[in-house]
Amino acid sequence: LGIAVSYYINTIFLPIQLKQYLISKSEKYLQRRVYIGSIDFNPLKGFVIRDIGVAQKDDPSKPFIKVKQVSLNLLLTPMFRKNAVIVPNIDIQEPFLYIVRHRDGTWNYSDLFDIDKKLDKQDYPLLLLRKFELQNGSVVLEDHTQDPGFVELIEGIHLSSTLSLNKGIRFVGKAAVPNLKSSVSFKGNHSLLTRKLSAQVMLENVHMARTLALVQGADSFVHFSDGVISSADLGVTYDKASLQINGALTAAQTDMTVGKTKRVTGAIQVSGLLMTWRGDKWDAQGKVQIPSAQLS
Repeated sequence: LGIAVSYYINTIFLPIQLKQYLISKSEKYLQRRVYIGSIDFNPLKGFVIRDIGVAQKDDPSKPFIKVKQVSLNLLLTPMFRKNAVIVPNIDIQEPFLYIVRHRDGTWNYSDLFDIDKKLDKQDYPLLLLRKFELQNGSVVLEDHTQDPGFVELIEGIHLSSTLSLNKGIRFVGKAAVPNLKSSVSFKGNHSLLTRKLSAQVMLENVHMARTLALVQGADSFVHFSDGVISSADLGVTYDKASLQINGALTAAQTDMTVGKTKRVTGAIQVSGLLMTWRGDKWDAQGKVQIPSAQLS
């Protein structure tokens, strides 16, 4: 009987029935073509899903998401609530994401922001994830709102997180932009009890104008036309709608406009930085050195 059940699961249920079910449900909610290469069960890795793909909505011939392999273990349990699923670990290998920001400021995934409204939550269990690993990820970013527009590759993306009931969520990650010789790394903790997030962030050769334009509006009080953060070691804390950043940074080739009239160009060094945002108010202090900059 055990052999028969194992044969049915690995030759009929997983590769045919479950595969078609996942594709059908995903295409319904994502409104994009979805494909899955194979689904298997391994006693050591658990469920192994290979060659996952989601196509661009406006051009199904181009990829939006690709994943080489996802492996995960599942534990079905009624201990916490009905339809709860515990995922002891999930490992994602070589994920790829193609992001496009159009001239009107919308993204190629903007239609997915309200996907939770489409989901019938009664049909989906609560997922409790203990350990998460993402290895060797990459992102292609295409931005048409800047002049000129650009396409950038972010690769070497690694992210690891572990849930501990007494210590919260510990996480560590890194990524790089080879074309610009840029890199970012971080590690931190998110407390489940206090909801406080704290992290240490390291930056090297981050191009401020290109990066900040992705999150800032055209009417931002501080606007960067150029500039590179040569190095930065920053502590970041978010607690009860309050964001605090402290540390030191060095910036070169800076071309920054403050307000509508003040302009700073050149090199800037900041030590003892302490910036705080609370609601719409912010405060900053620290030692600023301008060895080769101009004020106008």
